[in-house]
Amino acid sequence: MLVEADVAFLKSQGMQIHLQNIYQDAVQTHCSQVVHEQMHGLATEHDMRKRQENHAEWSWHAYAHAVGHLAGLLERYEAGSTAFEFGESFDNEIRGFFEGTLRNALSVSWLELTQVYFDESFSRFPRWPNEEDEEQDEQADCAVDVGQAQLVAEQLVKIGLRDELCTALLSTARKRVRGKIEAARKDYHVRKLGGVLEYANDYVRDGWLAAILDLAKGHWKGGERGLLGYDWNHVIRMLTLQDFCTMRTSELFSMVQEAEEEVPEASLLDLKECLKTSVQKDELVKMLRSTFESRVCHIGVPTEFILTVFVAAEKCLRLIDPTTTLLMRSIAPIRKYILQRRDLPRQLLTLMLDEEGALAGAIREPEPEDDEDEGSPNWLPEPVDAIRSRKERNADTIARLTEGCFFVPEFHTLLLEKLLRKLDYDTHEETLQLELLKIRFGDVTCLSQCEVMLADVATSRRIHNHTRDRHLTASQLMDEEPDEDVFSVVVTSHLYWPKITTREFRNPVPAIRDARNVYSSRFPEQKPNRRLEWRTGAGTVEVELATRDGQTVTHVVSELQAAVIWLFGDDAVDADNERHEEDGDEPQWMALAELMAQLKADTSGPGFEADVTAALAFWVGKGCLIEDSGKWRVVEDPDSEGEVSRPAHGASTGAANIQKREEERQRLEAEAEMFAKFGPMIVSIVTNQGAQTLARIENLLSMFFQYAGGPDPVKRLLDKLVNEGTLSEANGGVYSLAQS
Repeated sequence: MLVEADVAFLKSQGMQIHLQNIYQDAVQTHCSQVVHEQMHGLATEHDMRKRQENHAEWSWHAYAHAVGHLAGLLERYEAGSTAFEFGESFDNEIRGFFEGTLRNALSVSWLELTQVYFDESFSRFPRWPNEEDEEQDEQADCAVDVGQAQLVAEQLVKIGLRDELCTALLSTARKRVRGKIEAARKDYHVRKLGGVLEYANDYVRDGWLAAILDLAKGHWKGGERGLLGYDWNHVIRMLTLQDFCTMRTSELFSMVQEAEEEVPEASLLDLKECLKTSVQKDELVKMLRSTFESRVCHIGVPTEFILTVFVAAEKCLRLIDPTTTLLMRSIAPIRKYILQRRDLPRQLLTLMLDEEGALAGAIREPEPEDDEDEGSPNWLPEPVDAIRSRKERNADTIARLTEGCFFVPEFHTLLLEKLLRKLDYDTHEETLQLELLKIRFGDVTCLSQCEVMLADVATSRRIHNHTRDRHLTASQLMDEEPDEDVFSVVVTSHLYWPKITTREFRNPVPAIRDARNVYSSRFPEQKPNRRLEWRTGAGTVEVELATRDGQTVTHVVSELQAAVIWLFGDDAVDADNERHEEDGDEPQWMALAELMAQLKADTSGPGFEADVTAALAFWVGKGCLIEDSGKWRVVEDPDSEGEVSRPAHGASTGAANIQKREEERQRLEAEAEMFAKFGPMIVSIVTNQGAQTLARIENLLSMFFQYAGGPDPVKRLLDKLVNEGTLSEANGGVYSLAQS
């Protein structure tokens, strides 16, 4: 009563402003002390308890109590102002000072605690009806918890922490939606985006968030902003689409690999639906290019795998973006790299012509129509972000890889290899493959030569049948048992066939020599005024190997390999009566010199010994021969003798030496090819630009001549040019033209 009287007296004396100043000073002093003590105490206890198991339970109560205390403090200050009738302007000053003091006292611990509180409020909310761990028995407790969270949210807005409340609510909502998104990871064949959006809208937004903000669903339908000034309908949806897009983008390479067997259309359509912004598209392109460069575009990856990934990526990206803009941007590294592979033409042919190959469907479909003409029914306007020309974007996988028909000549060589392995003259498959290539790439010169090759095989079949019939008739007239038809010949028109690699040697197999003589004598009957020139060693032989226990194994090998293994057989041993009588039926050891004496002809080249050694290594690898100290013999019974798995002490030496020699030969061939290709370029660089270091020369070769072999081969090439006298090397590794 005394204080009220003093206040009334001061007002009557016109000292309202003095009274306001006294009250304001008292409020500010009290507020600063109490708020800082409250915030500091709560932060300290939070830091102590956050590693304990009951931290969430403690936070639920402690945070609500602290917010309630602060809200009550502000209410008392406002009540005093109302009692003194200071007016709305003074109330605003009090609220502004309180909010400023509170924000100055905010700490990281307070913000963490705010987030923990609303995360806990979500865990106390009734379960999503579609979840398996539904717990309907806690509905009453959940209602109480929701009521407390509603009150805390209102109090936070009242004390000026509206932005902190919105941040915590959005963070909790996004965290829960991300959990639902993560549950959809690696499930590519069922559409998941719809279920995630339903969860985000019906449960997170219209359920938990609406309950926390005490907001009915209808308040934010139709794009209304609702409480706190947020368009929650738009924000929740966009965040969900953004996070789902990020998740699926990170999995895109896995989906590409999945597309090698079956295109994961469901997950790709989901990605297409949520891939809305240019930033997301840039992230997808960046991620995919980086993955291609790190996991696909390097020397250790087979060309077949790179092509398979390339084809699968085309399928996936065309489904996501029919305009192929994403495709053109993403596959640029892999396309640039694979075009440098030397075996690309052969692998392309394999994937196109094999009915189960990755490009089998593409080669059998017509080329895509060019819809650049605006009158075309398929014409569409250019996309805003389009790159390259419309023709390049519309090209199919084969056109993108072949860039015309540079690979078609490889079919010429591949057809040669197939025909030389034919033992029955059946070219039905090769004819179909040739027709596919002609339909797709036109009647180019190379394919016309392939037609002649197939015609030669058909002619050879007729000549063979006629020769064989005449031979059988002659044998019957002489009352002899006709020989088995063990010999077939392909007569080639050499101008149309690729160069056939031969190995000249003396064939020791009597049946083959006799059949060749018969064929040579009968050939003029079909082709008068023609003579045969035998390509020794270019043919293929089907060999049957029989062991003493009656098992038979068949191998299709080269002529030289067949001749080598025949020398170890019973027929060859019987022909050598002296050795047969001396050693009985025991397997005979043969040295390389003995084999060379029976195989080498006058026309055999200087590398014939290496060829024979390689053929021996082939049969050792097949488990048919065993080596010991430079001699070989037949493996009679690998299971009982253990000779293949436990060879004698020198058994693996020859094979290892052969492999080393073969690797060295391949290395020398590669270096010779590199010298022929890059040697003139290096001389030109030094001539035009002056003396250069090794690093500079390698850099120029990489920039302008697509070199990608590293510095070591360039160093060897430079040393060779120095040894030849073309270049000279100064101190510091600087190369210049040699002084003449």
